[in-house]
Amino acid sequence: MSLLHLNRRSFLAATGAATALPAFVGEAYAAIDIDEWHDKDETAHLAKRTTTYNNNYRDLSLSMHGDPASPHYTSVMFKPATAPLDTQIVPSLNWTDLKAKFLALAGGATKWAPYIVTATGPRASAKFTTVFVKSPLPVLLWADMTPAELALRNEGAIKANVIPVSLEAYGTPDDPRYCAIWAPNFNGNLDVSQWCVDAIDEEVKIVQQRFNAMQTVAARSSALSITPSGRYLHGFIDGNVGAWAARGDMTTSQYESALTEMKGKGLQPVRVAAKSLGGQMRYAAIFGSTLDVEKRTQSQAGLSPATPFPASTTSSSNI
Repeated sequence: MSLLHLNRRSFLAATGAATALPAFVGEAYAAIDIDEWHDKDETAHLAKRTTTYNNNYRDLSLSMHGDPASPHYTSVMFKPATAPLDTQIVPSLNWTDLKAKFLALAGGATKWAPYIVTATGPRASAKFTTVFVKSPLPVLLWADMTPAELALRNEGAIKANVIPVSLEAYGTPDDPRYCAIWAPNFNGNLDVSQWCVDAIDEEVKIVQQRFNAMQTVAARSSALSITPSGRYLHGFIDGNVGAWAARGDMTTSQYESALTEMKGKGLQPVRVAAKSLGGQMRYAAIFGSTLDVEKRTQSQAGLSPATPFPASTTSSSNI
């Protein structure tokens, strides 16, 4: 699931060429032009994605869920303000085949880098769907991580000044697994972001406490995934992107209501996590008014208030 700042729009901007990034500094959207769909089977998803892609939209968020032999998808695509880069989706591979595909695309004459990875199913039969962008940008793709292994790799990422641009939980309640993509840590303003993903498989009430604490230091939600036990992976990052909100523990109808509510407030989904738990769909989402990080300043004053990530499905909005 899976998107962070270095956000996926900034990531796509940076991949155009080694010198392309400064051209995107200061670019802003009055509103995010997105197309969203949820709980579509693979055939329907790929058909919808092809049509949307041909209308110059690109993948922003993708969540694969359900039976790995017949997966469903929840997707958000956005239309860049400038000419979009070439991307491609590689659906439903096992981890061995995905590693081979990654090496082939990264090592070919035309180089491709993954920026979204999502997965579903138990470890032995898990399937992965990945979105690649035409780019020589060096990234690390890894999967089959336990919670402890993900925490260890994130510790190493901080020391190496790289940042996760996509994180997803899959597996089973007794054996949760994780896949991730890490990329160089910079955003559209050439700032280095401070980030953490300490909530790896946490109960909603603990995530709520962490969320509330992070608000006191002007951090905002970034990574978001529902784990197989119905708990949460939830990451945070610094930097102001204007008004935003996070919602979790939603049924399908509650998610659809949240889409309508947030749209009325000028917010669109930028990260959506979906999971089938006991045959029932659950959703969590981050909503935003822009995909652009403001230029970092010494003062954190003036940050827009964020909707608390709800401890239950009945919390109200602060925006």
